[in-house]
Amino acid sequence: MYSQNPLVSNGYPQANSMAMQYQQQRLATLRRIASLAYENSQRQRFAAMQYEADMRPQRLARAEAKRAARAERIAARLREQGRFEEAYTLASVNVDEDIPRR
Repeated sequence: MYSQNPLVSNGYPQANSMAMQYQQQRLATLRRIASLAYENSQRQRFAAMQYEADMRPQRLARAEAKRAARAERIAARLREQGRFEEAYTLASVNVDEDIPRR
């Protein structure tokens, strides 16, 4: 349309082209930003997963130590009461297994 009208053809096509070029550059920049944000969130997620995997043995060991300390306290209390701990079973519960539901 603009190219057919000699009065307007000198100004608008170039401005239109510049606006189009600006929009394309802006869109490309926004895509790069979105891509970097996604990569960063993935990196953080993987780092968090790795940290949890690294900490799991320590957490399990600490939980087992607490369980053993509690069992020892119970056994000491039973000895003080004159009962034999052989008559009792001190059990731990595995929380990773599914609990049957009714």
